Amino acid sequence: MLSFSDILNNHNILIGANIFGSISDADLLFRYTNLTSRTNWGLAAFQYRFDQLATFLSPVLTQTQTQINRGLQFFISRPFSKFNRFELGIQGVNRSRELVDIEFSFFGVRRTRRGSLGSVNFIQPNIGLVTDNVLYGITGPIAGARGRIDLVPTFGELQFTRLVVDYRKYYNVLQQYAFAFRFSGLFSEGRDQELFPFGGPYDFRGADFWAVWGSKQALFNAEFRFPMVHVLALGWPLPLAFQQIRGSLFFDVGSSWDPETSAEQASQYSGYPNVGTLVGDQLVRGNGFGPSTIAEIAGGPVAVAYGLGIRARAGFLVLKFDIAHQIDTGERPSWYNNEGLPNIPAGIESEFPGTRSYRLREALEDTKFFFTIGADF
Repeated sequence: MLSFSDILNNHNILIGANIFGSISDADLLFRYTNLTSRTNWGLAAFQYRFDQLATFLSPVLTQTQTQINRGLQFFISRPFSKFNRFELGIQGVNRSRELVDIEFSFFGVRRTRRGSLGSVNFIQPNIGLVTDNVLYGITGPIAGARGRIDLVPTFGELQFTRLVVDYRKYYNVLQQYAFAFRFSGLFSEGRDQELFPFGGPYDFRGADFWAVWGSKQALFNAEFRFPMVHVLALGWPLPLAFQQIRGSLFFDVGSSWDPETSAEQASQYSGYPNVGTLVGDQLVRGNGFGPSTIAEIAGGPVAVAYGLGIRARAGFLVLKFDIAHQIDTGERPSWYNNEGLPNIPAGIESEFPGTRSYRLREALEDTKFFFTIGADF
């Protein structure tokens, strides 16, 4: 990643590249931003690649479906106060999918294209409002508030509208303690509505990574952040010193629903955890059902969890460790221990791995552990 600007920082150029053997397999970004007036504007060209469903054909050969997004973008940003701004933009995108063989050898990795799986073209205008007056501590925000509302309609060979709502509020107490709250929602509606993953250390910590999928999602997080250790100095064999190790007690509530979408949109999620693979025009998991629902991990329409987090700064990195456990609300879906599966006695399906009843029982009983890098929300 390279960044260039003039002395007054009125003109910025950002160049990013992540090369995977050839330009067609690379992640590329070129962005120019003009900051000469109160209304900032810019242009960008990009190419991003995502490897999706992988099939292991041999110890040295893997076949994968690759999605490549190429596009052009124009954007405008204008502040109307010190902490608030208005954003407007539009981008045109070509999204293509290919079947690729990946061969591993002593000489490196070679990618060979086997055929196209189709492509779509679409246009996405966007409009947004942003507010941000946050003050940061050593591991994340400690005072102020920030929020964003984005509306993104999509036209062309994909048709849907995305609404993003995110608001975060922080209360500082005695310069050492902080209360943090986050309200967020993701909503996609239309013929080709998107699916969003739910679960993991970045949203609902009481569930595994991408445990649930849906086109609508709502989330509330509350945290009490406090100093845990002021200085921790280690000796041999790792002479490291950590300062201001902080802790957090957190409470998460969330839900995800409506996992239906078109075959064209579903193809980009095929093979991801708990979403299934595209069979015909539908996503189907190994158990014959579609994408995982909130009822499979929480028993009802809402999931609730609590936990403890530890944060420490190592150089410019913030190390995060979270322990979380779901609260069993006592709700159970009608299929719980009543799945009608062959060779499994009715009423005790939750004792047999591979059933939805077993997955629900395990999700409510297990404690989740996450280690990640990045500042607090």
